Amino acid sequence: MMRLTDRIFAVGLFVLFLTAYYTALSYPPASAGYPKLLLNVGMVLSVGLFARSFFVTSKDKAITITKHNFINLLISLVLMTLYVIAIPVIGYLVSTFAYMVTQMWILNRKSKISTIFLIAVVVIIMIYIVFGMLLNVFLPKGMLM
Repeated sequence: MMRLTDRIFAVGLFVLFLTAYYTALSYPPASAGYPKLLLNVGMVLSVGLFARSFFVTSKDKAITITKHNFINLLISLVLMTLYVIAIPVIGYLVSTFAYMVTQMWILNRKSKISTIFLIAVVVIIMIYIVFGMLLNVFLPKGMLM
């Protein structure tokens, strides 16, 4: 059963990457290189997953989803949706900080909140320096900023 699932997933990924690659062909040459590279890597990895599915032994265990993990998955999906909605309202950096803190806390409630805040602050500063200052990428400021 696991082998069939891997094969279906690999074919689906390959089709997704191939479709995205076809779309990337219409990009300007200056900006098409990196997406094409990533999509080629994705296609190679999906072919590797497909090939690997023929050599998997029956000793591989299926992943079981507990009720706790399923609830965390649903909460994460709601958080991602709220995050995307919040970006134009409160801005990229603020919404990313809030999303990161909340998501890290939900996924690992044993961590100290001070550690979670520190990680989120460091990542936000790095994002701002790399993308906002060095690469001059526009980071949405939102209506509240």
